[in-house]
This record gives sequence, C-alpha cells and structure tokens, in this order.
Amino acid sequence: METYKIIGFGDSITLGAKARNYEYSWLGVLAKQIQLFLKQPLEMINAGVGDNTISTRTTNYQESTKPSALDRVEKDIIHKRPDMVLVSWGLNDMRFGTPVEIFKQDLEEIILQLNSHLPNVILILINVYHMTGFNRYPPRDQGSLLFTEHYNQAIKELASEHNIPLANVWKSMNCKDHLIHEDGVHANELGHQIIANTVFNTIATETDFLQPNVMT
Repeated sequence: METYKIIGFGDSITLGAKARNYEYSWLGVLAKQIQLFLKQPLEMINAGVGDNTISTRTTNYQESTKPSALDRVEKDIIHKRPDMVLVSWGLNDMRFGTPVEIFKQDLEEIILQLNSHLPNVILILINVYHMTGFNRYPPRDQGSLLFTEHYNQAIKELASEHNIPLANVWKSMNCKDHLIHEDGVHANELGHQIIANTVFNTIATETDFLQPNVMT
C-alpha cells in the first residue's frame, strides 16, 4: 500500500521545540490525528529548523540558522515528492524585523516553486503563532503584536490569492499566554496541541484528502 507523505516545513516550533518529545509536538500530535482516519500508511517528515528564516533577505539573516527556507526548499521538500506540505513561516522573520513586503514576496516564491514542481501537492499555510517575549534575545527583539498582525494579514492574502487553505493558529491560540513556554517564544505542550488541532481541522474541512479514507 502506498505511503502518504506529509512534510512540515518551518522553524523551531515545527521542529518541536519545548515539547518533551516528538509525540507531544504539534507535528507528532497531528500525525496521530490523521492516522486515525487514513487507511494507508502515513510518513510525517519534520523539515523544521530552529532559528530558521524565510530567505537571505531576512533582516539580520547572518544571525539565523542557515540555509534559509528558500535555499533548502528544493532539497528538503521538492526532492522528497510529498503529497502535502504544511508551510509555517514568519515568526523569526517578524522577530528579526524583516519588512512584511520582503517576507510576503519570499513566501510567495516558495508557494510558486512548490506548485510548479509538485503540481498535485496539497499546501496548507500556517500563520504566525502567538508569543510573548518580543523584547528578548536581540537582535530577535524587533517584533510586536502589531507586526505579527501585519505578517498574518500578508499570509492571509497569499492564501486567498493562491487558493490555499489557511490554518489560523493565531486565532486559535487567542493570545493566551498560558499556551507559551516560559522562554516567551515557543508554544508549550498545550500550545502544540492547539496548533495540531487547528491544522487538523483545516485539513479535514478545507481539503478532501481525508474524505475518501474516512473509517465508517
């Protein structure tokens, strides 16, 4: 039986930061949720990288983990031929102070590359998570709640323009600080659960990939 392949493409929160292990990360929780309703085997690939940014044009890029998302999209995503990609960017770019226009252009370039090379792939855009520690970890201290809202508006516009489902984790987290780890940046395990639930709900209600395989 063919294996269904999903890739989570993002930063440290996608990687699973502050969850005790993969099982408690949002990708791990999501994999269990999906497998309950998917008759075929599932391979969930974690392409999250801590302190990663969208591109070399990110403000303070030299301080980030290399290579950037745009620099690794071919190797980490396209070459693996996934059926679905969960695209989660913006938190670090926002924290570094990258202009929204640059971030939006580079995220759109990722979307265009994925659609060009993987014409049948299902894309899910995930917007910027809630956080609290905006004044910590310079030069990663250039963000704000208002800046987050601008980023999320840009992601919403791209989702609409390219007809891509949007998992609105920002809305689901509802600015509740008890979902954030004490470091002020990453979701805690309850936050990871909320993220997973939001992405699962988006997949289940805004795509039809689960429908033919639902257990009755």
